[in-house]
Amino acid sequence: MVAECLAKDPDARPAPTRLLELWGTATTLTADRLPAAVNTSLTGSSAIAQAMFGTDGAIAYLDQGTSKLNAFGTVGLNNTGLSDTSVAAYLAASPVDTAGGGVVVNPAAGHANPPANSYPAVSVPYEVVCASGNDAAKLPLLKSLLSFLSSPAEQVKLSVEGLSELPDPVRTQVTSAIAGLK
Repeated sequence: MVAECLAKDPDARPAPTRLLELWGTATTLTADRLPAAVNTSLTGSSAIAQAMFGTDGAIAYLDQGTSKLNAFGTVGLNNTGLSDTSVAAYLAASPVDTAGGGVVVNPAAGHANPPANSYPAVSVPYEVVCASGNDAAKLPLLKSLLSFLSSPAEQVKLSVEGLSELPDPVRTQVTSAIAGLK
């Protein structure tokens, strides 16, 4: 089975139905069922990227930035390829919680059926800032920094780094939360 999955020609790799035939529908895939060469765990995107370069047929889960930087191919999910537009579509439809004066985007919640043309494998980095009780002397600097990072001009620059911009509805909520910091 491993040989079929690692075939150089993507069309020669087994479809999900074939995998179920090989493993059986009641089988749980655990690490001890995989050969050591396939069951490798590395820490950090650069270590994974380095291993990808030296391993023919390697498959890894990497962030969009590392994939772009190293010109790795990406797989489509939800019948959609990985792009800034498909990530933005997913984030824009994700629940946003503004309780407590902050903005929390939860891309994993509420997407049993991801929106069309969205890429449903998204993680959101975050900044932790208290909505109130901030040092009054440092608050203008904090607001300035966060406003700068979330500005449309800086958001556009993210794609150069392989990251995706905040969708406008989310960015608007972030801007409002920054303005409300105390």
